[in-house]
Amino acid sequence: MSHNDFKVQSIAFNKDTFSLEQAITWVLSHGYKFNKIDETNNQLRFRQFSPDYLKRLGFSTYVTKDIGNGVQLILIYRL
Repeated sequence: MSHNDFKVQSIAFNKDTFSLEQAITWVLSHGYKFNKIDETNNQLRFRQFSPDYLKRLGFSTYVTKDIGNGVQLILIYRL
């Protein structure tokens, strides 16, 4: 599977581990952006791509990858 077959749709941070400022620093230091931040009771989610946009491009299958230390990547695949 090539890099073109998946995208990082969002990056999720556990709010028990990261403050908003710490999460922003992590996002920027790893080359991501933060135009849209969704907040839940437990997480800060930094949207990289609109789900509707990715759906139009043929992406449809979501997988959550826990990379440790309170950070998860929400990946979307085009199968």
